[in-house]
Amino acid sequence: MHRIREFESSDLGELVAHDRRMTRELIGEHGTAYCEDWLEKLTRPGRQQYLSYHTLVASDANNHAVGFAILHLRKRALRLGKRARGHYVELFFLSVAPECQRGGIGGRLVDASKHWASTQGAAEIRLAVISTNADAIRFYARKGFEEIGLLQNYPEKGVLSHRMRFLCEYHNEQTKNRSI
Repeated sequence: MHRIREFESSDLGELVAHDRRMTRELIGEHGTAYCEDWLEKLTRPGRQQYLSYHTLVASDANNHAVGFAILHLRKRALRLGKRARGHYVELFFLSVAPECQRGGIGGRLVDASKHWASTQGAAEIRLAVISTNADAIRFYARKGFEEIGLLQNYPEKGVLSHRMRFLCEYHNEQTKNRSI
């Protein structure tokens, strides 16, 4: 059985390995992975900077990390109306070890991400999926995300990403109450 938990310092090596593998698979050998120092800065427990980032980990029975979700709370960055602005959460990294894929871990990480976003008062969760990753696009659609556009990622390689969003329950309740 796998559980979702908070990131621990000992998870950093596995997080970096996930990032390198995912970059190689999706973009190729010349793709640019995240800088290890930067990943360490935004995930280190007790950090004083990057406080708007949150990392969730899926771990196995031995507490070994087999999946990650990195979230970034973007305060007042979402236009909700003429004057109203709201928070959203960017899910900018989701990875599950290949031997654990298709076992529900990714879904549990997304569900935990939705929960965390709602506790932060976020109106939406947004993400970008590289257009060649059709399985991920279908996965996020099954988890309630809708496509809201395309954006140019890695322009030197001509890679497009599908921009997707999930409307959080908090936001849905607020919208429902305003329309009554």
